[in-house]
Amino acid sequence: MGHALRLPALAAVAAVLCMAAHVPLAAASPSLEDVVERLDRYLAAYEPRLSAVVADEEYEQWLSGFVLSGPRPMRILQSEFLFTRLPNGAPWTGFRDTVTVDGHPVRDRDAGLQQLVADGSDGALEQAARIVAENARYNLGDGFAFRTINTPTLTLDFFHPTHRSQVSFRKRGEETIDGTRVWKIDFVERPPSMIRTPAGREQKTRGSVWVNPLSGAIARTLLNVVISPTSEAKITVEYRDQAALGFAAPYEMRESYRPGVEGRARYAHFRKFETSVRILEK
Repeated sequence: MGHALRLPALAAVAAVLCMAAHVPLAAASPSLEDVVERLDRYLAAYEPRLSAVVADEEYEQWLSGFVLSGPRPMRILQSEFLFTRLPNGAPWTGFRDTVTVDGHPVRDRDAGLQQLVADGSDGALEQAARIVAENARYNLGDGFAFRTINTPTLTLDFFHPTHRSQVSFRKRGEETIDGTRVWKIDFVERPPSMIRTPAGREQKTRGSVWVNPLSGAIARTLLNVVISPTSEAKITVEYRDQAALGFAAPYEMRESYRPGVEGRARYAHFRKFETSVRILEK
């Protein structure tokens, strides 16, 4: 036997349908332009908060892709890592001050790196940059894969409004990271490239950012640098809330250089230090 729906029930159904029809589509599904704008606002507030933050870095590196007769070569670096964005349009910089290599103290370590950055003068920053470049010699496999792009915040520069005309964005999909639904947005850089070889040759760059579509907060970044037809670098960074800071910061960086080198760096014991380096207003 069929059942008749009473009139009050029909009225209730009609009211629900009417309410649903008036829900703005943008509230349920923001556009890519909306999410990129929220990412812009998030980074504008994020840069002065993360800049001048120091963390302890444990950095494991190993060789891969080779036929090895003995144990696979591996290196562990313990460093103090300073996150900062320098003025005058300079990119995000990671000042890595290596303390130990495979458990052995670095004898010629310059303990004044943080003081040099805090000084903020051009001469002091140039000296600090030289120290960072010297620390790159501790990287495993440096003879065939010299690298200075192993900085967890470097990818953030590609999302900066200053470079918007050079970068195109495309929503790739949605994922859940640590219980939060995020968008995966791919980006492709157009010439002129921001990353170059020591000889000045431009590097083809693309990657992805996993971003909260409501707040613009970043959960993960991926940078893919095509060095040559036979070599490339991939750097993936995970962001997590840090109680000591009151906001999210990089907590793990994974790197892969084809062919030959893999690495994983983890960050802990975050703290702020005073600096006279000025973060420019956007």
